[in-house]
Amino acid sequence: MQSFRTEDHVLRLMENQCRLERHLGRSGRPWEMCVDPSRGMALFEDRETGRPLLHAEVFLLGSYDETDGTFLWGWADPARVDSTTRFGYLRKDAEALGLLRFHYSFPFRVSDDVEAEELILIAAGYLGCFTYWRQPGRNGCRFLAIARCAAAEAFPSDSALRYAAIDRAIHRFRFDHAAGAAACFGAPLRVMENTRLYVVNDEPLTLMFDRFGRIIHLPRPAPVPAAPTGNGRASEDSSGSFSASASPVPARPFPFRFRWPGNR
Repeated sequence: MQSFRTEDHVLRLMENQCRLERHLGRSGRPWEMCVDPSRGMALFEDRETGRPLLHAEVFLLGSYDETDGTFLWGWADPARVDSTTRFGYLRKDAEALGLLRFHYSFPFRVSDDVEAEELILIAAGYLGCFTYWRQPGRNGCRFLAIARCAAAEAFPSDSALRYAAIDRAIHRFRFDHAAGAAACFGAPLRVMENTRLYVVNDEPLTLMFDRFGRIIHLPRPAPVPAAPTGNGRASEDSSGSFSASASPVPARPFPFRFRWPGNR
């Protein structure tokens, strides 16, 4: 959907992050993501055996520098991954609407990393990406678009993943919860006081809202098999590889290594 509203993209992108994580976590083994900037491709592979797990088409969306609180779009970043041409119509449409922050080619101030990620989320949704990936670094973070990932796109979603995606979104981003649910799930099948029942792929989805339209209660999702966890600490080795026990969001269910040439 070509929209500059957070509500129109946030739940879909968070659900797809959860699908990608669940798909990669099925083996219960550490894995790493290796990016080839020249080809705009990423390979997810078993860290210990090198066995390929899946491929993805990627490009650099943007980066946040916490030292000066600035954000830089991918098309202006020297480390970009085939992102210049992809942003063309987004920049043109944003300029026509007076949304200049989606047009800048220089670092500009944002309030914090959450505001930076909200810009990324809108851009990823506007460009029709499957989801995006947050790569923490020493002085901030990069955001990599997962434009296409056939294996993760084919991985089925379910109510547990949707509840996890909603929980992730409402605790991370500032948006109209009711509008976000409507954009992702459509009109509710039934409204009972402060509770709304949606049906997604023949599965019920029940959300409870307060009088301001904020989601205040989510049913406890079904348990999923535990995946191995690391210590949650990030580091950079002498080769420039990024190492962390991390996922695209603060919840860190399994360890991985992220290889990228250089760091912002």
